[in-house]
Amino acid sequence: MKDESPLLFVSVSQLPIHWIGEGGIELRLDLFPSIDFGAIRSFLMGAKGPVLFTIRPQRGVSWEERRALILHLLDLEPPFFDLESDIDPSFFDLVVQSFPKTKWIVSQHVFEKTEIDWNSLLLSMRREGAWGYKMALSLQSTVDVMKGLLWASSQEKVSLICMGSDAQFSRVLGPLFGHQVGYACAETAVAPGQLHFADLESIYYYSRLNPKTAIFGLIGDPVDKSVGHLYHNQVFRERGIDAVYVKMRVTAEELPEFMRLSPLLKIRGLSVTMPLKEKILPFVDEIASEALPIGAINTLLFDRGKVWGTNTDG
Repeated sequence: MKDESPLLFVSVSQLPIHWIGEGGIELRLDLFPSIDFGAIRSFLMGAKGPVLFTIRPQRGVSWEERRALILHLLDLEPPFFDLESDIDPSFFDLVVQSFPKTKWIVSQHVFEKTEIDWNSLLLSMRREGAWGYKMALSLQSTVDVMKGLLWASSQEKVSLICMGSDAQFSRVLGPLFGHQVGYACAETAVAPGQLHFADLESIYYYSRLNPKTAIFGLIGDPVDKSVGHLYHNQVFRERGIDAVYVKMRVTAEELPEFMRLSPLLKIRGLSVTMPLKEKILPFVDEIASEALPIGAINTLLFDRGKVWGTNTDG
């Protein structure tokens, strides 16, 4: 697993913006009401952190117009620029050679939920001169997200951005799995499931997360109303524990595969809520005596290759 911390870009859709810190800023130029090159140049000159230009294809804008706009923006020498993997290869080669000060993120977006052939997708994205690869995908389940995180952790220059509220936990865990970049919003989310940058830091302490951070969490269906992540992460911070607690929606049908994958992701412990409190029993190696008469488990500990379970409700 890679040791570098990801660069967090906070996405904004207009200028001016209230300064939000010294991290990276993504200018989602395709969402800007209008593009003021003078304002963008001034912003670049005063930026305290790296700036990423992103301009997705827009309806009604021809390739010739888009090409000219990208070249005009590149004259500003942005530190980072995002281009889609299906852009004309000859144009990509041209800008890489012509603008050596800019680092290139090659991105791929799949908005419909589908099975992903990870290796083939990455192979189709490979470009000479790319600084990194961003895969923004709508995966079908928490189990698929887990598989994606495991795969991405073994690849160079790959950042997996899982879209949707059910995959939000993966945006928190990026630093644990070697992502190069992460994304948050300054106000309104510009992508499905995107978290506010202040929540990433104040709740999850994102800047401190690293490949050695222990993973704890809540599983069940639903989990969105739970406030357990607020309490547990605060306790971890107050006690100086290098750990993070996230919520994961897991259905009964997913449970067998989820439990198989959990040790691979080095999950250390889980809270269990409905409808999994009874269904989790077959996957537990040792059950605390106080949980036996209850016939249900709400707490799991993964330790030395075994799963230990108890119930704190009683």
